Amino acid sequence: MPIPPVLPEAVRDRYPRFLAELEALVNIDCGSYTPAGVNRVADAVIGSLEELGARVERIHPADRQDLGDLVIGRIAGDGPRLLLIGHMDTVFEPGTVAQRPFQVDGGLARGPGTSDMKGAGEHQGNRLSLDGRWIGVALCRDGTEQFGRKPERSE
Repeated sequence: MPIPPVLPEAVRDRYPRFLAELEALVNIDCGSYTPAGVNRVADAVIGSLEELGARVERIHPADRQDLGDLVIGRIAGDGPRLLLIGHMDTVFEPGTVAQRPFQVDGGLARGPGTSDMKGAGEHQGNRLSLDGRWIGVALCRDGTEQFGRKPERSE
């Protein structure tokens, strides 16, 4: 499939925003057992999804106060359906961001979670915002990828 001619310019135009949003996410300590940090990432994910017109649901694990929330966003569309799954937690302990904050060095972004779901999640959101051919999308972000948990419910 050929690259749409407007895509490279759109990506270039959005790149500064992508980096700013990535920096904001990377500079949040959000280890699996750091619910306040995971929920700050959830707030950002929700904001991005709402900006895209998604219907958003936030679920707190009722039996686990030591865990962050689950975010589910749905974008209606007439085309094929797509499910994107990711996580909002990292393996890093509180204080890691102070020791290794986000930075761009030689064209490479560095910091806790940059090359994991923080970077991939930003890419997913940016890709959805650039694609005018809306398909049915469901996005699920969990705060417990680093150790797993049973789903709260299934649909």
